[in-house]
Amino acid sequence: MRMNPLRILCFGDSLTSGWSSAPDAPYATSLEKRVRAAFPSQSVFVQADGQPGDTAAHGFPRRMRKAATQPWDWVIVLGGTNDLAYDERPDKVLAGLKETWSLAQSSSDTTQVLALTVPEAEWTDSDRTAVNAAIMSHSAPRYHAFDFASAFPFHSLSPEERARWWDDDVHFTPAGYGRMGELVGDALVEIMQRDAHM
Repeated sequence: MRMNPLRILCFGDSLTSGWSSAPDAPYATSLEKRVRAAFPSQSVFVQADGQPGDTAAHGFPRRMRKAATQPWDWVIVLGGTNDLAYDERPDKVLAGLKETWSLAQSSSDTTQVLALTVPEAEWTDSDRTAVNAAIMSHSAPRYHAFDFASAFPFHSLSPEERARWWDDDVHFTPAGYGRMGELVGDALVEIMQRDAHM
């Protein structure tokens, strides 16, 4: 195992900052625990860079240019929720995401991107379906995608489950962000372990 810290950046909007009616609880915290448990001899550094209200089509590339001045091994990107709420066209959302992914990979020659699909919200949205399909079908070197929307649904939950995981019709509870970090962390670990055996 490498001696240098494994550097992971969780990048996005309020769903990355861990916003809720309670104090912020970024999913990066439970993700870090998952990665440390999988690689106990590896030093791990995880940073959350979430800006509430920011959009993939506009603010993400600007912020990523700054974030990419530091070397990252992995950059996990979740964006599009605010864009869709503002009725941004799917092609504009995807253009912003693709630019963000590319900028993230400029952090180093080995930086890998894990893109997350946009989670469900109380309202159904065909544009979200289109964006998520494009995220999952995108193919590029050092690019990976995790269907977070399917792993962490809204509409198929019971009222009790929804109350546990969801703070409102968009954001999660602290427990929900904790679960998010576990799901994304497990997906990341699976990719890392698979790549290590290739």
